[in-house]
Amino acid sequence: MPLQHLPKDEDVTAKRILIDLDGVVVDLMAEAINRGLFDHAPCKWDFPGCCTQLSMDRVFEDDIFATAAPIPGAIHGVESLLLLGYDVQLVSTPWPSNHASAADKYWWVEKWFGSSMVRLTTLTHDKKLIPAAILVDDKPGLVGPWRHVEYPQPWNSQTEPTWTEGLSSTIVGMVGNP
Repeated sequence: MPLQHLPKDEDVTAKRILIDLDGVVVDLMAEAINRGLFDHAPCKWDFPGCCTQLSMDRVFEDDIFATAAPIPGAIHGVESLLLLGYDVQLVSTPWPSNHASAADKYWWVEKWFGSSMVRLTTLTHDKKLIPAAILVDDKPGLVGPWRHVEYPQPWNSQTEPTWTEGLSSTIVGMVGNP
């Protein structure tokens, strides 16, 4: 579905942009491939259907979140939206099978963005609880109180721009000036 403009609403959530961490800002798949857990990115969201149980157990290793690199252009893209005055908040779902995932996700945000961004990071099992204009997430088919912009990954069929292809500018065009 092509990107469309959002209505110009002065409500505080009309300028809020939620950005998922895993697969949008944090390159967990590259980290999993570097560790030999996958030889390529899964072609569908059903990760267990794409690998062995041994590989899945290793995906949940305690330090996988802490050691993953950012997706190219993601740090600059998020920071540019913040500098333009948007209410940018990072969101993610902790993995219940990885007891360190929540702490490691906060640690990762502090390492790459600084402590002020940690306060703008929410870990939740239900992103629909957070109202916003847009949620940028790589998971297909999300519905909530925001417009879902599907970040392109091999497991979804989106052709939206990536961070390096101008995703920040596309978001600005959808939301309007802060």
